[in-house]
Amino acid sequence: MKTIKKIIVTSAFSILYFNNVLFAQDVTVIKQYESLLENQKQPLLSSDEELMMIDGSVWSRNYGETEYVLTPTVADKAKYRARIKSLDNKTLNVIKSNFRFVNVPINSLTKPLLETFGIKVPTYVNNRVNVFLPQIDIDLLLSAVTDIVSLNEYGKKVKTQNLQPKNEPTAVIYSEGFETATVPGPSYSTFNNASVNCGWSDESCYKHSGSWSVWCSGNGAACNACGNDYVNNMDAQFYKTSNINTSSYQNLTFTWWMDYDFNNTGTNDVLYKYWDDGTNVSLSPISYNSSSNYDGALWKQHTATFSGVWPQFNFAFDFISNSIGTSFGVYIDDIQLS
Repeated sequence: MKTIKKIIVTSAFSILYFNNVLFAQDVTVIKQYESLLENQKQPLLSSDEELMMIDGSVWSRNYGETEYVLTPTVADKAKYRARIKSLDNKTLNVIKSNFRFVNVPINSLTKPLLETFGIKVPTYVNNRVNVFLPQIDIDLLLSAVTDIVSLNEYGKKVKTQNLQPKNEPTAVIYSEGFETATVPGPSYSTFNNASVNCGWSDESCYKHSGSWSVWCSGNGAACNACGNDYVNNMDAQFYKTSNINTSSYQNLTFTWWMDYDFNNTGTNDVLYKYWDDGTNVSLSPISYNSSSNYDGALWKQHTATFSGVWPQFNFAFDFISNSIGTSFGVYIDDIQLS
């Protein structure tokens, strides 16, 4: 099997390249592009992740990073998860669906391949680009080219306190503390794409504030009781049933409180997030597992900021348990969009 070529990348070396000419792109796209380049002069320190929409492409970067990445855009989350898990072998502990950050050359071989993986590289990108992909797709890229850089340290910088976005919120568009909403229910749906009859639900045994939160393993006949370790072999999604109209707003800030612990018995489980702009559903470049900075650290507030045109907004949390050990799981509370 081919291995990813490891290259030391210094801070003086820019991984993200662009064409000098944007051809017939309109003024708005040019200004957004210039803003992205300006942002890359300094690391992101105001939120856990920042997302910028430019002409339908969602650029993301994690806390502490200067460079942006492209992540997969999917039409059907369940279908996408099924595809990338198709070569997983839990018996042999081979998990090809695990994601990594890599830097990929853009050429006639890689560009169409990336598009089949859900990453459409904009016309203004030249030479190389950072991407967030599962190992199954990285292996296919390696069959076409070998000049792929593994970004093993990307996204691992540790914040020391709750972050305040640069632009203070001027309006609360949406908030939810799960005090009255039931999960699953008319406002929030859950879906399990695995063999176990188990998934997300509202729980009163553990919360950040008030009397209720939502837990990854509280709904279904096969679930453990609240407060116990979760069950295995889940691929459970939790999401809002309808999009939030954000057409009258700019500089969105999405915050949520989360307590997760996957490390009690050495699990290989993971939590993914998806962001929905009403047309496209983009995978967040931040996932959470037993190696994440705040695994087992009790309640922490997390923040994502969004710039560009987001006419609608929605979110989804996707918890994957891969049959190796069980633990505390994930609790979420006090969601707010400003």
